[in-house]
Amino acid sequence: MVLLALASVSSVTHAQRRARASAPPAPPPGVEVRLVPFTGANPPGDPRYLYVMELRSTSWTLPEVVADRRLLRFDVSDPTARHPRPLRCAHPDAPRFHAAPARAQTLGGEGLPSVYREWIDLRMYCNGRALGLLEHGAHVVATYGYAHGARGAWVARRAASGPEAQSVSELSAGEFDVAPLLPPTTSPPTSTEAAQVTLARADSATQAGLGFSVSVRSTSGTRRVYLRNDQVRFRVRGPLGTHECGLDRVPIVPIVDFFRSVSPRAAATVRVDAAQACPDAFPVAGIYEVSPIVELPHAFPAHPEQSLTGSFVGAPAVVRIRVGERGYVEHIPDEEGR
Repeated sequence: MVLLALASVSSVTHAQRRARASAPPAPPPGVEVRLVPFTGANPPGDPRYLYVMELRSTSWTLPEVVADRRLLRFDVSDPTARHPRPLRCAHPDAPRFHAAPARAQTLGGEGLPSVYREWIDLRMYCNGRALGLLEHGAHVVATYGYAHGARGAWVARRAASGPEAQSVSELSAGEFDVAPLLPPTTSPPTSTEAAQVTLARADSATQAGLGFSVSVRSTSGTRRVYLRNDQVRFRVRGPLGTHECGLDRVPIVPIVDFFRSVSPRAAATVRVDAAQACPDAFPVAGIYEVSPIVELPHAFPAHPEQSLTGSFVGAPAVVRIRVGERGYVEHIPDEEGR
């Protein structure tokens, strides 16, 4: 009896396999997703990482789509490796099972465009080792949709009844190469030669939990520096544009014991609360490039020649806001950025 039961199960399984093999393939979806380089004159970040996501109909009439850039994910690999192992990049706030109904729209519907566009920054999706791959040059394969969608989840569907109805939960978004980051070809400005200013990368859910760590080193020898958090300003470039911010400067008489020694190996570091210094600079999710600007007006009284004074600008650091305080804000490119 056991053998008969096993034989019966085996024959059913074999029949199911034959049925699947003989079944006609599913028709291709009538909607496509593609990524094109951002070409605008005023990019909101490093152009190497900026792309425009396009959702468009290829054969369906008035298809419904989920217009949500967070549904993109990327497999990033080293094109020079003999056996490359891709690393997965995903948006930190990606819908896990289904998107909000508000993100659904009909392409070409009344008052709506036939092509939906949003610009993206790959650094919003790739962090850690994957971001390192992008910086050194990488091959990227893009997918749009749900890795593990709930039952009935869709990113594009044909609004028709009967056998013509069709929906998909995942779409290919193409593949492309990201060029390696080249070293700078120009020397730093004269005003920054005496000191090196560094801002650490930061990653926060909202600006409420964001803090900046700014370090100052001398580029030669040991120097004395008087560093306070109100001597640091920030030049911020992000999704909402560019502006500068910082704490209000408080007039002081420097205390000799608060001078610190810095050298090429030893740094003086100060922590700045971003919510206080830049209360309106990081309200939306996205990638921000933040350049620190340090003003050092105070000389060491006993040995002024040992002091590090002047204005110094550091290289921009990447600050990622994963969710933001305003919820989903569309990144619609202008005509030049398409």
